[in-house]
Amino acid sequence: TKPTIEDITTTSENKTYTNGEEILITVDFSEVVNITGTPTIKFTGINTKADYISGTTTDKLLFRYIVGE
Repeated sequence: TKPTIEDITTTSENKTYTNGEEILITVDFSEVVNITGTPTIKFTGINTKADYISGTTTDKLLFRYIVGE
């Protein structure tokens, strides 16, 4: 079976962000994933994405979103 997303979390608070601020996003999977290429998270409704930082051969991937980019 393919891994499924079990949870998506961020350590950032619910607040108003300014351009250039960083938001880290952790995606928890149901099993270990092996990364090939460069995954991103695309946001619905806006033309932006979060970039992959780390997490191959683990069940957690870390992404970074920079506000305003």
